[in-house]
Amino acid sequence: MVKEDRERKRQQREQDVMKSEQAEKKKKLFSYSSFIEFLRNNNLRETNIILGQSRFNLFNGRQFAEILERHHNEIVEILKDYYDDESEALEGKKRVNLVNFLIQEHIIVKVEQTVQKSKIKTITDMYTASKQQQVEEDSQIISGFFVFNPHIKVQSKKNYVYMILILIGIALIILFPVWPISIKKLIFYISVVMLFVLLGLILVRTFLYFLVRIFGFDFYIFPNLFADVGFLDSFKPIIQLDQCNDSKLELLFRFVGFFIMGYVIYILSIERHSVKQFSTATFDDIIDWGYQKLEYVQPEAPHNSILHEIEKEDLEERLKQQNQNQEQHGTQFDEPQNDEQHGTQFDEPQNNDN
Repeated sequence: MVKEDRERKRQQREQDVMKSEQAEKKKKLFSYSSFIEFLRNNNLRETNIILGQSRFNLFNGRQFAEILERHHNEIVEILKDYYDDESEALEGKKRVNLVNFLIQEHIIVKVEQTVQKSKIKTITDMYTASKQQQVEEDSQIISGFFVFNPHIKVQSKKNYVYMILILIGIALIILFPVWPISIKKLIFYISVVMLFVLLGLILVRTFLYFLVRIFGFDFYIFPNLFADVGFLDSFKPIIQLDQCNDSKLELLFRFVGFFIMGYVIYILSIERHSVKQFSTATFDDIIDWGYQKLEYVQPEAPHNSILHEIEKEDLEERLKQQNQNQEQHGTQFDEPQNDEQHGTQFDEPQNNDN
């Protein structure tokens, strides 16, 4: 009995310790989430990048240092349960101490730009985790780049607004069949225009790339257009130009490509009216096709089923065929003819008395 009580008390203590640890961890994550939300509310500019297999939010060290300097006391108040402010004891090190604490707690991670800038194609290739995480001077913060830990979920008020907008969008999509026809046409027209703009951008982007590549440069319009980043970050930067170190074989391809591109430009200059006419006709055809699909109303089903109509037509055809056969061959049994008109087959014997 005594052993059972001891075992029960031991299990109860373990459960209490586990609950306290979970509560402490939850409180800690809440404080770090509040810290990140505070920085974002103070207009910390972020960029989505991918390091390894995870997505991170990159921010510039200069702006980060300015926010830490301007709102140092407020940030310390948010992190007061876990961070001891030693800025007074170590003069001029308050930002350094705070940043090192955030790095040790894995709230932020220091990253650096890749060395081989000439091979950079998208923003996802531009940064890697820094080997030296700790900072010693303010200059290292100002000139550096940092990312937030993606496992810390920020419960921002904007998330609730986004959730409401998503629910409204889903409801509108479900109710699309009952929308007014004018709004349906407007949405379809805008969608087609955006599609043509995107296709035109891709064609112009590809054409300019091959044209500039002939001269030994990699030229991109919106280099992050197809990168796995946010929507706005897909259009940053606008252009990118990198010099290439080509081999002799690539120089030969560039020489051949020069004549090919010249011929393509010559053909486009001659057939520009045909290209414009074709594009306009294609656009109009797609718009007309979409409007016809939107305005189409399915006819009501007939009163009789298709199978009933087939059976009815088949029956009428058989009756008609039977009547025709009767008219051609007559009936199978003729009625007996009148003896008065045609006489009998055997006449009665005549009287021989005379």
